[in-house]
This record gives sequence, C-alpha cells and structure tokens, in this order.
Amino acid sequence: MFQGSRLPEFLTEDVLPYAAAHYRVKKGREHTGVGGASLGGVAALTALIRRPDVFGIGLLESTSMQYGNGQLLRDVTPVVMGPVRVSVGVGTVELGGDSTMLGVPNYDAAFVALNQTLASNFKSALANHPDVLFTVQPNVHHGAAAWSSRFPAAIKFLYPALAN
Repeated sequence: MFQGSRLPEFLTEDVLPYAAAHYRVKKGREHTGVGGASLGGVAALTALIRRPDVFGIGLLESTSMQYGNGQLLRDVTPVVMGPVRVSVGVGTVELGGDSTMLGVPNYDAAFVALNQTLASNFKSALANHPDVLFTVQPNVHHGAAAWSSRFPAAIKFLYPALAN
C-alpha cells in the first residue's frame, strides 16, 4: 500500500491542529495548502483529492503521475470538487532525455502529458472550476533546481494576497 495515502489523515488530525494551536493561521480550505514534488507530489495530490473540504490550495511539482500505472489519473477523472487553486509544474526532460533509464521510449513526453491531463482534469471539476496554473519548462530536469525556479511564480498564483 502506498503510505502517502495516509498523509491526509496525518495532516488533518495531527499537523493542522498543532499548527492552529501554536501559530496564527487562517482557517478554511481557501487558505490551506499542501504541496510536494515527485512522489511528494503524489502524496499532496492524494490529500487534495481525498480531503477537498480541508485542502483548497495545491502545489504539484513534477508529480510522478506514472505511479500506479494510471491510477492517479483515474482518481481525478472526473474531479467532483477541485481545489480553489492548483499549480502544476513540469520540465520537458524530467529524466534528462534518457528514456532508456526506465526502458520506456518517449518517457519525458509522457511525463508532461500526464501532468497536463492532471491540470486539465482539475480545470474541469464538476462542482467548481479551480484556477489552474500549468507550467512546462523546456529542457528542465527532475530535481530541486527546477522546482525552486518555479516556486516564486507558483506561490504568487496560489496566494495572490501575499503577492501584493
């Protein structure tokens, strides 16, 4: 079992109550975000789709949508209640152009397409129509340098009141 599936419960029962008890936080899904990169993006996506009543902001960087051989896309097709805002970022050479690493031809193109489908599925949520920022960076690899380069624009989009 994917242990990331336990993340929503941990966040809602342990982390958020602790943060609220020790820090000034705004309550409500429109202020509560979750994010991650690579497999962390998978865990964050799990929180977004399992607890849309709590998490309304999502930062998904180079999310490993191939995990589960398409199950993640099936989980978001259709999305009934999407987040308020979500940022999905990906590079065009996540594996550095070496698709032989996984023995999968056109892996980098598929990685982009999977993340594009995720962004499109969120835009088409049935109960709401979330604001979605989809960023594709040409010739950018899977790693912290790429994620940090996209972070400032993503945060300004996800929390527009902070941008002023």
